[in-house]
Amino acid sequence: MKKRKLQRYATKDTAAWICSACGWARPLPRFVQTDDPDKEMQGEFDAHKCADHPKKKTREDFSQAAVRIVREATKD
Repeated sequence: MKKRKLQRYATKDTAAWICSACGWARPLPRFVQTDDPDKEMQGEFDAHKCADHPKKKTREDFSQAAVRIVREATKD
């Protein structure tokens, strides 16, 4: 079994605590600027089951799709 970690994920528009092994995530309020989870968040993370939170597949962007299509078309 893969070792999971509680990680902080942040972009310009959003911030959340996420699991490194699955799709589990909990949003962070904008005013929270710490890299250390509180006890409640750590407890939620510890209690979650990865099997209940599969990772979502991301859409490939145009350039990724173009590369994939060219590779498939030029296979021998």
